[in-house]
Amino acid sequence: MTKESSPEKGAEKVEADKNGVAKSDETAAPVEETSAGLETLHLEGDLGIVQVDALYEQMSAIFEQAGEIEIDASGLNQVDTAGIQLLYAFIHDARGKGLKISWKSTSEALEKSAGQLGLSELLGL
Repeated sequence: MTKESSPEKGAEKVEADKNGVAKSDETAAPVEETSAGLETLHLEGDLGIVQVDALYEQMSAIFEQAGEIEIDASGLNQVDTAGIQLLYAFIHDARGKGLKISWKSTSEALEKSAGQLGLSELLGL
């Protein structure tokens, strides 16, 4: 069952799942298979609490397919604490499963948010 809020004029449409977790289709994170076993995760727009649920599902699918993961975060405009936490958990889990993970590119917003939280080194930035 999906709950839907009534957005104001010009506001983004936001849905919530059965647990009340907000979901949004505003930010897409397409996964591109660039060569055998290498998956590229493209992060664009905002990465915040509204987007983490959908992005988590996409990241989970990568674990089934990849031997190596490359993250392209050059298109990120804004990243909040929830977004940084998700990225950290993804990178930590990927390394724990023996997957090679690297950054193709980052954004100023990502580097600033990670730096403020003291997670730049743990994220490999």
